[in-house]
Amino acid sequence: MRLQNYYNKKYFHIHRLQDLTHTAEQFFDKLSKCHTSKIGVHQYRCNNTNCNHVHYQYHSCGNRHCPTCGGMRREAWIEDRMSECCLHNISI
Repeated sequence: MRLQNYYNKKYFHIHRLQDLTHTAEQFFDKLSKCHTSKIGVHQYRCNNTNCNHVHYQYHSCGNRHCPTCGGMRREAWIEDRMSECCLHNISI
């Protein structure tokens, strides 16, 4: 289950902590809208006049703490840092 799905459940809204900071509230608001039409959507149509296929690509929140949006950038950052490391494996 994605964190976004958990946040969208009524249980979380009813039982969440009342003392969340404004920043945390903003994050959870963005998280709930990530990859939905609430943030925006691009519509792609096939160039073929005989084809009526339409594809919708929903926008992401882009927050670095979002598991969906920030996950790939975080992995790329870690991979980049690992290439800078000089690791030596010595067996005795």
